[in-house]
Amino acid sequence: PEATVVGHNIKFDLHFAHADGISVRAKIHDTMIMVALWDENRTKELESCVLDYGIDPHAYEMKTVVHKILAEECRRRGVRKREAPGFAWIPVPVLGRYGCKDGYNTLALAQRLLPVIRSRWLELYETEMKLLRYIERAEWIGTPIDIPYLAGVHTRAEQRADHLIREIHHLARHPLKVSSDDELRSYLYEHLKYPVTHYTRDKDNPHHTPKPSVDERALKTAARYGGPATELIRKILLWREQDKILTTYTAPIIKR
Repeated sequence: PEATVVGHNIKFDLHFAHADGISVRAKIHDTMIMVALWDENRTKELESCVLDYGIDPHAYEMKTVVHKILAEECRRRGVRKREAPGFAWIPVPVLGRYGCKDGYNTLALAQRLLPVIRSRWLELYETEMKLLRYIERAEWIGTPIDIPYLAGVHTRAEQRADHLIREIHHLARHPLKVSSDDELRSYLYEHLKYPVTHYTRDKDNPHHTPKPSVDERALKTAARYGGPATELIRKILLWREQDKILTTYTAPIIKR
């Protein structure tokens, strides 16, 4: 109970501990929640965080090795990557190095962010950590879902999304495909000449050529910049909220 356990998305680790009959009673810290409090719009991937915060310039080293081995095994066995059994095909020595690197970087990230979190958002962070344990338990036990009510939420979200699409098309003066990053990228940065403020990063390939980003952070920055598409950008952000409800929170459950 006097120990402290630090993880990046520690709820994931708590689930595995629970599955093995281990009760984690120690105090817990979650660096992914720390990162979210620091900057809610940035990617929460551990490698990206420690690279950007100057903790590990070789953050993607072991992840790249693991993905390369997995890709080679998939080719050798004639299966697609999404059909592979996770890390089961990765040699234990490689996984050991990968895990040690993740552990070190998680602790280093906590040392970097925790003092700031405590000085600025201590009450909120402590509430998040308490809530995390309840969420983990609820996910493990399961919770009843009112399917008819959820179907109503789905229908209303569909209606709002469709209405926003029509408004976006009207503002853009053509049927802009908001679900296409490439089309948004071309419209904002090539057609309307908005300044590029953020770039993409391929988490599986740190050596890829970055592209102008159209993620939430980039679009919010563009909206603050002003210009001819300010209202359109706001509508796109609202549409993404409705699309998230549909694709993540309602449709997958209703289809079950």
